[in-house]
Amino acid sequence: MNQRLFLVMGLQGSGKTEVAGKIAEKFDAVLLRSDVLRKELFKKSHYTKEESKRVYEEMFHRAQTALKNGKSVVLDATFKKEEERKFAKIIANEFGVKYEIINVVCDEKILEKRINERTGDASEATFEIYLKSKSGFEPVEGEHLVFDNSGPMGNINKFVNSLI
Repeated sequence: MNQRLFLVMGLQGSGKTEVAGKIAEKFDAVLLRSDVLRKELFKKSHYTKEESKRVYEEMFHRAQTALKNGKSVVLDATFKKEEERKFAKIIANEFGVKYEIINVVCDEKILEKRINERTGDASEATFEIYLKSKSGFEPVEGEHLVFDNSGPMGNINKFVNSLI
């Protein structure tokens, strides 16, 4: 398969990590999760702008390394700012790889339940952090796919298998 850079975005609790993981499996891609990187970089997460900036810088650096080594990459983060999405596209263009944005959305009641029931996950995001992120979420510009993850988890497999 051709080398690709997938940007899997969405608010906390939307299920983007499940989607990103399935894409990484299907395309034998390197999976870079902002939640995991945040834990590597900071003992305690505060979700500040400075902290997020450092997490995205590290994610982009690792993506460039993987692309240099001929691997496809899946980026898993909220990507709530258009500037972050544009930088990922610049990286894809720099390496001449196909770039796809997948915005994972979910009904807010389901999302809140998922966040409150999470255990053993790298994400430390609470529903309050979700609400703060939601208020600063910039609309996605340009071509992108939207996956509504409100339904059964089996829908993820169908969606991922539809990616060409």
